[in-house]
Amino acid sequence: MFEYMKRYLLTGLVIVIPVVATGYIFYYVFRWVNSLIEDIASEFLYRYLPHIPGLTIVLSVAIIFIIGAFASISVGRSLLKYIDRWMSKIPLVSEIYFTIKQASETILIQKEGFEKAVLVEYPRKGVFALGFVTGETYREVKESAEEDKLLNVFIPTSPNPTSGYLVFVKKSEIREVDMSIQEAVKVIISGGFLKREELKNKKPS
Repeated sequence: MFEYMKRYLLTGLVIVIPVVATGYIFYYVFRWVNSLIEDIASEFLYRYLPHIPGLTIVLSVAIIFIIGAFASISVGRSLLKYIDRWMSKIPLVSEIYFTIKQASETILIQKEGFEKAVLVEYPRKGVFALGFVTGETYREVKESAEEDKLLNVFIPTSPNPTSGYLVFVKKSEIREVDMSIQEAVKVIISGGFLKREELKNKKPS
């Protein structure tokens, strides 16, 4: 009886915690950004413009877009590296910051560049690694390797899929795997501990 109660309680926590944590983070981040924009709008914009419903939401999205664009240039990348170094020196905060950052990069950015999940023999024959095809290999690499059909394959590390190795593999040596990109990412993050039924039942809506 006690074992069943314990199992049900843990199962409930596994379901509730990610949902609540995700909602909590998004709610407070949005509320903080919206509050900041509302203050700016009240101080400056609303002096000259009428109060427009939804203006703060539009401005919030615009500011996030501008931050993303700024982070794409060299000055922005240098600033981000400085912020990362500074955050890495703060105990506990660094763990939270980099965990959330890695998860965000994996979910929002990196998977967008993946074409499909594949298996390749790496780092030696007889050992297979789960990777992602990111495109056709650069002409200079193919010419140097004297191969016409090479593909770029990103092999992520586990449990942190935001780092890994780029390998150039012959198209004929790449093995297809019946697994979506998100399913493959889940396998890598879990270190292979995720059960097959859990993998299939947790597809995003």
